[in-house]
Amino acid sequence: MNNRLGDIPDWAIEGDDDEDDDDDWDQSGQNGGGGDIEMGGKTDEEKRSDINKEIFFQAVEEIKRLIDSVIQASQEIEIMNEQAMQATTTKDEKALSKRLRRTIDETNKKAKGAKNL
Repeated sequence: MNNRLGDIPDWAIEGDDDEDDDDDWDQSGQNGGGGDIEMGGKTDEEKRSDINKEIFFQAVEEIKRLIDSVIQASQEIEIMNEQAMQATTTKDEKALSKRLRRTIDETNKKAKGAKNL
């Protein structure tokens, strides 16, 4: 077996201080103190990104829930409107109109909340 270490020039073994620009590396050998990519660790930026993604997807689920609620309320509003038009007494018409107004106001609040998310 040949000893190839004897063939390495002295300048390669001693190291060159001019090319030693590792000032931004911390003691663990990681740039910026983040996780080791090869070991599967996450950097602080990746962790923040994961948190932001989680917040985003929670907001999306909330918007979906509000949209479903608005759709259901819209169907109820259509039914109440039909009933109000077919009411035979003024008392029934006023009761249905009052219920209709309350449902419309609640639905508008939910729709506005979904827009603002």
